[in-house]
Amino acid sequence: MKKSAFSKVSFLLIYVFILKFSFAQQFEFKENFSNPSTLINTIGRGNCKIVDSVFKSKDAYASFGKLEWKNYSIQFRARAPQNADQVQIWAGFRAFNRNDRYVVGLRGGLQNSLYLSRMGYMGTDEFLDLNNLDFEPKPGIWYDIKMEVCGERIRIFLNNKTLPRIDVIDKNAKQAPYGEITLGGSWIETEFDDLQITSLNENYFNNNKSEVPTVCEIAFKVNRDAQVVELANQTKIHGYINGDMLTRSDYVKTIKGFPIIRINKGG
Repeated sequence: MKKSAFSKVSFLLIYVFILKFSFAQQFEFKENFSNPSTLINTIGRGNCKIVDSVFKSKDAYASFGKLEWKNYSIQFRARAPQNADQVQIWAGFRAFNRNDRYVVGLRGGLQNSLYLSRMGYMGTDEFLDLNNLDFEPKPGIWYDIKMEVCGERIRIFLNNKTLPRIDVIDKNAKQAPYGEITLGGSWIETEFDDLQITSLNENYFNNNKSEVPTVCEIAFKVNRDAQVVELANQTKIHGYINGDMLTRSDYVKTIKGFPIIRINKGG
């Protein structure tokens, strides 16, 4: 009888612990920077401050959230001031410290790209992806950025588009498995607003499998003369649309430097 009671208590304690851990990873964080007295955790020798309901940073960055956060979605909008020389919007996630974190950059000037890498201590840093933009980011314009990180997969969206500009699997994600969210870090003053962080279930991507190479693989297998109207000489595409190939072609045409594919419906 005592053994049975002990087993039930042990099971109950384990269940409570698992339940507590599960709930601990369900969170939502919002910050609109309307309060200039909000405490900002600044990293670096530069400036981070709230002015006119906007978070501003230069030569430093600020962290938000908690170190134990692991899988989450981050949304915010950012811009370089109208008088800036160029756009250099930098942010990050899973920041455990200054050395171990992911960094994302929306870069204008001569670069015009969306950049992703993982920083690491003693040579464990790694470049992950670079998406060449089909437009030039301009100072004074707000850009909406959304980042999703869950397990080893990372997706980054721009301007509320349905499809991600970056969609990668980081096989070495264990190097930076959890951490805070960062805003700032550029040598050019950058303004941020409307930060929102929402936890993601660990199975979030189960129904969103990456199908990055699908379009090109199909295009090269079909009869090009009969069904493929246009095909550029590149062989990589960072995007996918559900539906017929003609619909996918419309998306592909919006990405500078990637294949222009048009296949008849049913092809």
